[in-house]
Amino acid sequence: MGCDGGTIPTRDELVKLKKKPEKKDSDGHRLYKWQHCAITQQLLTKPVVACEMGRLYGKEAVIELLLSKDRSSAPARTGHIEKLKDILELQLTPNPAYDDKRTSVGDGMYVDRLISPWICPVTGLEMNGRFKFVFPWSSGRVVAERAVKLLQKDPAESENFREEDLVVLNPEEEELDLMNSKMVDRRAKVKAEKKAAKEAKKNKHSEFKAPAAVTPAPACGKVDKVPADFFDEPVAKKSKTEETAYSNQQPKKTSDKSKIKSSKVFNAPSQAGPSSTFNKFAEQARVEREDAARPVKDKTNVKNKVADLSKLVGGSIQEGGGSEVYKKLFTTHETALNQPRGNWVTFDPRYN
Repeated sequence: MGCDGGTIPTRDELVKLKKKPEKKDSDGHRLYKWQHCAITQQLLTKPVVACEMGRLYGKEAVIELLLSKDRSSAPARTGHIEKLKDILELQLTPNPAYDDKRTSVGDGMYVDRLISPWICPVTGLEMNGRFKFVFPWSSGRVVAERAVKLLQKDPAESENFREEDLVVLNPEEEELDLMNSKMVDRRAKVKAEKKAAKEAKKNKHSEFKAPAAVTPAPACGKVDKVPADFFDEPVAKKSKTEETAYSNQQPKKTSDKSKIKSSKVFNAPSQAGPSSTFNKFAEQARVEREDAARPVKDKTNVKNKVADLSKLVGGSIQEGGGSEVYKKLFTTHETALNQPRGNWVTFDPRYN
């Protein structure tokens, strides 16, 4: 059966067990995310920026990514970064215990990688991945999650650390959906505020816009449409005119009884009622007096113009004057009596 010579096999040599999957070093993976850029995988150096999903980047790497036309080689998790406004520079507090020239402790065999170059300014916790860190998107000030409750109670800092404005640095898998929903809501809010500001500016500009001047009529004879209230009188002037007309209608005070009988009596429109009457004969007499007072139109000027016109054409048609070309314009001419169609100037129903 083997095993001669006094050898004694162990159970592990005789029984084959199912191999367990290798576990990844969680501490090493966590430290790598907090100390390296998510694009270039290089060590983070100031200026350090973060996106709305909470990932850390070097600012130079993000600028190079935005300037490059081909983004096929870029990580898939950077698709939401389309402009510089999609990232924010972080306000980090340096760790006084960190020395970048001395990373080892003791005799050089042990390297303490848990010492982070940045800490929380409130609690003093190191930003090495063991503790959760957050920052508000409005300011970019990085603090530990433990310090948020203290800052929210402070009246001077409560407005800067609102819950809907906080972004978790290097979130876990279960927190990615929350960060994504906050990012969508934040961008929609910014877009709505820009649209509202644009509408308010447009309305303000339309209110203070000067009225357009009335343009003169063009030479071709076309006239622009005039507003309906263009010829209306001002309110003050119109009311004054109505008062004057009403005062003219009121009878004047006199001691002569004969004048009182013949005078017209008119009631004001505001005082008119069912008992007021209208004197038809007095109104007719007033209209006749106004017609008699109008000056007679001088018609001699019109007669002179007609006489001058007849002289130009060689006398009137009735008197036999005028040239033959001018006479042919009328249907009374002998050449117009035998025309098979109507005259081009006048209309004669005999030919239609």
